[in-house]
Amino acid sequence: MPDYAAALEAADQAIALDPEAFYGWFRRAEALRGLRRWDDAIAAFRRAGQISPDLYGVPRELAGAIVNRDIKHGISSELSEAEGILDELVRIAPDDYWVLIYRAQACFLRCESSSATHYLRLASRVLPTEPLSLSLLVTFHLEDGRPWKDVQRVLREIRTNAERFLEQGDEQVAERFELEFDANLAKAAGFHPEAAAALER
Repeated sequence: MPDYAAALEAADQAIALDPEAFYGWFRRAEALRGLRRWDDAIAAFRRAGQISPDLYGVPRELAGAIVNRDIKHGISSELSEAEGILDELVRIAPDDYWVLIYRAQACFLRCESSSATHYLRLASRVLPTEPLSLSLLVTFHLEDGRPWKDVQRVLREIRTNAERFLEQGDEQVAERFELEFDANLAKAAGFHPEAAAALER
């Protein structure tokens, strides 16, 4: 687990030495995001973007911070700004995993389930070794009230990936998928009795 408090202190020291230090502000924003201090993180990402407006990663992380803040605290007036940033980034960088993840999350906030699924599927193809996109799909299906068969289909996909990577000798990736399978099955048990029964077996 990263020490976000220490990272924030180091970033603040860098900013104190040079208030125009891009990496000081960017590292401050990352640390604040890790601490879930969303409004402060957004402000720091904005400052980093003012200092170096041409760096690609800043608007992506700004949009991601807005989306994640709104997931926790409800849709804000800034969500439309984040969506505009992400739509442009999808256009110029369609293979950026985190752009696709953040766009999917923004779609789900807007109750656009089919679009959210579309972006998660794209993300899964871009980075097939990362289980997050499928885990989010399980979460979206559960919160959207989808039937058990839809949730089960994604759970099976996670389990199949674990088995496939294990067969390929990639034990670390296989373990990540297996852990996500267990966590998502447990989560599904709170929504579907079929999942609870599978968990007991």
